[in-house]
Amino acid sequence: MDYSELIETVRTEHDHQPSVEDQVRVIAIVAHNGFAESQSLSQADIEAHAEDDDVEFDCADARPALDNLVDIGILQRSNPGGDRTYVISERLDDIVNGEFEETLRTDREALIEHIKDDDPPEEPEDVAVADGGVTVRQVVAEALEVVSEGVEARLRAGDATDQREPLNTAVDAIADDEDIVKRDTYGKILLRKSGYQYRFSESARAVITSEGDKYDQTHSEMPSGNNQDSRRQH
Repeated sequence: MDYSELIETVRTEHDHQPSVEDQVRVIAIVAHNGFAESQSLSQADIEAHAEDDDVEFDCADARPALDNLVDIGILQRSNPGGDRTYVISERLDDIVNGEFEETLRTDREALIEHIKDDDPPEEPEDVAVADGGVTVRQVVAEALEVVSEGVEARLRAGDATDQREPLNTAVDAIADDEDIVKRDTYGKILLRKSGYQYRFSESARAVITSEGDKYDQTHSEMPSGNNQDSRRQH
C-alpha cells in the first residue's frame, strides 16, 4: 500500500499549518488500520492506535489533523449516531440511556453511605485532622463548597440533572485525594455526544489503490495457454 501521493498533497497544500506532520501521521494510521471500505475510525480509535505505536502528535490531540484532512478531501467524516447524547455510567462502564435517574440515585446514595461510614463516631471534625487524616465528608464538602453538615443536602438538591454535576465533582475529589480510597460502589455519570467517524474519501482510496498497483511487486502471472483437457483420440 502506497500513500506517498497523499502525503505530498498534505505537505504542499498544508505546509503552513502546525498540524501538517500530524496529518501525515493520521494518514499512515488510517491506511494501516482503517483502509477497508466498510471500516471507519473515531478520533479515539486513531489516538489509541498512535499510543500503541508510540506515536505522539504535535498538537494536543488528533482533532486539528482530522479537520484539515477532511477540508482537503483526503478523509470523509460521518456521524452515524446523529446528534444523540449518550449517558454513561462510570461504575457500570456502560451506556445507561433510559436509566439515568435510577443510576444516578444508586451512585449518589452509595457515595453518601461512604461519607457516613467514614464519619468519626461522635467526634468533632478537628479530631480527624489532628490524627493526621481527613474524612470523606471533609473532602466532599470542600469540593462542593458547602459546610460539612450540608453535604447530603447538596448532593440531593434538585432533580437528577441538577445532581449529576455535584456527584461528579465529589467523585473526582475523592479519587484525587491521596488519603482516601474510593469505593467501587459509585462513580461519575458522563454525557457523551456520538462521535464522528473517519475514513478515506473515494478519491483518496483511488489514489492509494493506483499507487499501490505501481509499486506492488507481488502480482501473480496469468497462466499461459488454456485449461481445456486434452483428450486421446481413439
